[in-house]
Amino acid sequence: YGDYETGKLWSFNWDAKQKRAVNKRELVDTSLRVICFSYDTSDDLLFMDYAGGTIHRLAPNPDRGQPSRFPRQLSQTGLFASTSGHQLAPGVTSYTTAASPWHDGATTTRAIAVPGTQPIGSKGKWQFPAGTVLLKTLSLNIIEKGRTGPKRIETQLMHYNGDAWRGYGYRWNNDETDATLVESAGFDAHFQVAKDSGSTPPRRQTWHFASRVECVRCHNPWSGHVLGFNPGGLDRPVPGDSNATNQLTTLSDLGLLDPPVSGSKSPALVDPYDTTQPTDRRARSFLHVNCSHCHRLHAGSAVLAYMHSDLTLAATRMLDAKPTQGTFGIRDARIIAPGDPLRSILYLRVSKLGRGRMPHIGSEVVDRIGADLIGDWIVDLPGSDVPVARFTDAQKHTRIEARSNVRLLERSGDSVPAPLLDRSLASTSTALLLQQRLDNAASRFSAKARKQIIDKAVAHADVTTRDLFERFIPEERRVKRLGRVIRPAALLAMKGDPAKGGKLFVASQSVQCRNCHRVAGKGKAVGPDLDGIGKKYGRRELLDQVLNPSRKIDPKYLTYIVETTAGKVYTGLLARKSDKEVVLRDAKNQETIIPADEVEELVAQRKSLMPELLLKDMTAQQVADLLAFLASLKTPSKSR
Repeated sequence: YGDYETGKLWSFNWDAKQKRAVNKRELVDTSLRVICFSYDTSDDLLFMDYAGGTIHRLAPNPDRGQPSRFPRQLSQTGLFASTSGHQLAPGVTSYTTAASPWHDGATTTRAIAVPGTQPIGSKGKWQFPAGTVLLKTLSLNIIEKGRTGPKRIETQLMHYNGDAWRGYGYRWNNDETDATLVESAGFDAHFQVAKDSGSTPPRRQTWHFASRVECVRCHNPWSGHVLGFNPGGLDRPVPGDSNATNQLTTLSDLGLLDPPVSGSKSPALVDPYDTTQPTDRRARSFLHVNCSHCHRLHAGSAVLAYMHSDLTLAATRMLDAKPTQGTFGIRDARIIAPGDPLRSILYLRVSKLGRGRMPHIGSEVVDRIGADLIGDWIVDLPGSDVPVARFTDAQKHTRIEARSNVRLLERSGDSVPAPLLDRSLASTSTALLLQQRLDNAASRFSAKARKQIIDKAVAHADVTTRDLFERFIPEERRVKRLGRVIRPAALLAMKGDPAKGGKLFVASQSVQCRNCHRVAGKGKAVGPDLDGIGKKYGRRELLDQVLNPSRKIDPKYLTYIVETTAGKVYTGLLARKSDKEVVLRDAKNQETIIPADEVEELVAQRKSLMPELLLKDMTAQQVADLLAFLASLKTPSKSR
C-alpha cells in the first residue's frame, strides 16, 4: 500500500489466525504521487504516479545491505577546496540573496554547485540539472574561552537527485576544520552568544539542527523547493561591484543560466533590514522569506493567509481578517488591523515565544528588528485602498490610558507601583504595548524597574503575557518546552494525570485541541468528537496521531480546496456537495456555500487540517497528562 502525499510504499503480511497485519515495513520512499496499483502479465506489481502520468514497478535494490556512500563529512562532498578555510572548490559559485530569512542572529554565506557543463534552464520555471547542490553556511557570534567572534555552526545542503530535492545538515566541529552529517531526526545544541546575535546580554542560545522532515516542510513543492535561488531572490547588484552589475547577469555570464537572465519579471525582493528601502517593500520581503513557504495555497491546510510578495496586499487575506487559530486574548483581534499593531495577531506572533510563535519552523529567537518593522508597517497601513474597521471611541480611550500607564511606569524610578504594573499586564494588547516600550532603546526604565516588570510578567497567570516577556530572561529560566526534537518513547514512559490533562483540554491557552474537537460537549465540532477515543486507540497510537496528523486521515475529515471560476480560493472540510452547491466548513466551524456552477476545481488535500508540531510548545509533563486524559475517554458520545 502507498501514500499519495509522501510517496512512500509499505508492505505487510496478513495473519489469518490473529486477524491482523504483521511484518509491516517500508519498501521505498519516492517523490511520486501514488494513486493506484495493478499487475502486469508476469504478475509483477505496478503502481501509477498521478503527477507524471507514469507507471512504475518495484525492483531489488542492488546496494541493499551495503554501507551508504553518502558523504558523512562536509570535506567528502567535493564542495570545498579547503573545508577548514571554507574555500569553495572550483566550479562552486557563491551568491547572495536580495532578502534573507531570520536565522536567530546567524550570518550566512551561500553557494551553488552545478555538475558538468549543463546550465540551469531559466526559461519559465527554472529546471536544475541532476546533481545540483545549494549550500548555506551559518555562523553565530560565539563567546568562547574569553574571546568573541563569528564561528561556523552549520552548513545546510539542498541536493537535487534528478527526481527530488533532499535537505541535509552538517554540524561544524569546535576547531571549524570540518563538519559532520546530522542524523535524520535532527537535534539541539547550546552555545554562548554575544548580544549582537539577537540576545540582550551574552547568554546561552539553543541552536536547532533541523530534521530531514523539517527541511521539506519549508522546501516544499508549492514554494518551488528552492527558496532563494530564483529570479526574485537573485535580482540585486553583486556585492562590492562598483558597476552595480545585476547578479542575474553575472550568473548568466558564467554560463549557469540559459537563456541568460538580466532581471526578474516578478517583484524584486529587498533587504528587510535596509532602512533606505520603503517600509512596505521591506515588510512584504520579510514576510515572503520568513513565512510564505507555508503561507501559500496548498502548503498548509489550516493556512488561510497568504504571504508571498507577488500578491497584492488585498489578495493576502490578512487585512481586517479575523484570525482562525485563536485570538490570544486580544479583543477585536485581526490578522492585520491596519493602523493598530496591538490588535494584530501577525505582530503578536512575531513578537513572542511559546505557542503560536511565528515563524513556526526555523527560529526560536525573536527578531526584534523584524518585529519592529512589522509593527511600523501596520501603523502605516490605514492609507491602503482596502476598507477596514476603524477605532471606536472606547478603543481610543483604552489605548490612551494604556500608553499613559506605560509612561508612568517609565518615570517610576527603581520602585514600580504594583497597581500600575498590574493594569499594564491586564490584557494581551496592553502587555504587548509594555513589551514594545521595554524593548525600545530610547526607553527610560531603570535596571531595577526592568527587572521588576520582567519578573512579574514571566510569572503572570496568563500564558500569552508570559510568552511575550520570556525572551527577556535567560534560557535557563524559561519553561522547558519539548521543542521540535520529540522523543515519543520518553513521553510514553512518563506517568500522566488524567484530571490535569482534562483541565489542559478545557481551559489551557497552550492546548488547541478544543478549537476543533469536542469532549462531553465542550469544544468545537470541526473535527471528530474525542469521546470514546481511548477505547479506540492506546496512548502510543494517540501520540502518533498528534505527531503525524496527516499520516492517516478519515475520509470525512479530508481538507478540500475549491477554486472558483472568478479565481477565488476556499479551504475547509467538505460539509455537503450536491448538483446545486458545494459547502466547505473552515477551522472556525463556519460554512462557505459555493454555487456548483461557479466551481472550477474541487481538490482533496492529503494534508490534515490539524497543524503539525502541535506539541512543540508544551512541556513533557503536559503531554503526558493530556495523553492520560485522552486515553481515559472510553465512552463514545451519545449524540454522534
